[in-house]
Amino acid sequence: LRYKSEAPLSGRYALNEEAQESTFNIDFGTVYSYSDYPELGEKVCEISNLELEFVEQNPFIEIDPGHIIQTELGNFDIYDMDLFMFEGKGYRVVTEGFSFYELFETMSEIPTPTNHFLRNQAGCEWLNEITAEDIAKIKIISGAVGVAPGNLNNVSSSTDETVIARIFEEYYWLDTAPISKMEGQIDGGGGVTVKFILKDGTVKELYINNGNYLDTNGDYFELLFTPKFKDTDNATKAYGFITYLGTGTVYDKDNNPVCEIPIDELEFVESDGCVDAMVTGYYYTVETEFGTLYFDYSNDLFYLQFEEGEVDYIEFYRLVGKNLDELIAKYSISSESHSIAYQSDRTKELLMEGFAPTEAKPGDSVVLRTNPIMDADLTFYANGVKLTQTHADSDYWEYVFIMPDEDVVITHEITDGFLPD
Repeated sequence: LRYKSEAPLSGRYALNEEAQESTFNIDFGTVYSYSDYPELGEKVCEISNLELEFVEQNPFIEIDPGHIIQTELGNFDIYDMDLFMFEGKGYRVVTEGFSFYELFETMSEIPTPTNHFLRNQAGCEWLNEITAEDIAKIKIISGAVGVAPGNLNNVSSSTDETVIARIFEEYYWLDTAPISKMEGQIDGGGGVTVKFILKDGTVKELYINNGNYLDTNGDYFELLFTPKFKDTDNATKAYGFITYLGTGTVYDKDNNPVCEIPIDELEFVESDGCVDAMVTGYYYTVETEFGTLYFDYSNDLFYLQFEEGEVDYIEFYRLVGKNLDELIAKYSISSESHSIAYQSDRTKELLMEGFAPTEAKPGDSVVLRTNPIMDADLTFYANGVKLTQTHADSDYWEYVFIMPDEDVVITHEITDGFLPD
């Protein structure tokens, strides 16, 4: 989007030197879209009496601007929901909750096409069905595409509510542009996997390769940028292994198979020196497509031995996420079913026939489904954990959770309605 004046523009600029914050007051402007930067597209809206309180942002993101505001003070190039550039310097709006994107939609008198947003592309519609409050953790995994298994990814994660809200908001308003299959299929380069881990235990994922998204219809879209953690977010940082098979087999010290574990759940940092497994013998091994991981008795220290040419190498690591004992416990789950009980007959009556299960095995996906309730909100809880409602715009409401290795009690709550709770 781009601001272009159709009337004389005026503006005011003030600097608060003590607070190191500045203010622009823009009296009037007209918004235009970018058809292909720096070319202008169609008119979107007009704005007036816009006050921007900001601080300097350094370093600044290295992408093309998505918007511009033209005023008598000069041009404001807009790069993100709260980032802009003026006279060659980068700035960030400090007003809490401010978003250029929301402003454009709020002020628009001309219907603004929304199908360009990532959330409206096939496979990403779930971004419309959740909020930042539903998210317990965001994990961003980045690394090279098409390299040999065993190479390392960078893994960053955060459970901070403020950071989660910002990252979710950036993906919710993220612009895309359709591109050809030839443009989208790029050999090599870099890939990013973004995992939104919800409070009900479900995980929503986005896969982005070389800044492009491949939707479930087979169409490619170029992203304006790829939102990531900032240095000031203090996100937890670790490494992970690149894998194409997905799982590895755990063996005990007598070489008996124990279970399969997902390789991408091994998160670790480099470790100095020798682990005890090299001296006293390993306690567990994990066989992977790129070699054997040898764990010592602590089950968080391990080493990988591999060959490159005629040279043997050994690399030492320490797990910083779940240790191996925890992963074994998670994936060596009982094959016995656990019961699913309901708070009352009323709770069960709310569910559609065939969607009120009474038992499930640990790790199973449990689906609860109900008819929509007019002028009311219906919330279900599994052992006190709120379940995310999906399919809100269809002829049914659905709630899904992963069955834990324990019995579950389902409770419900009806709000803002006239039905008995």
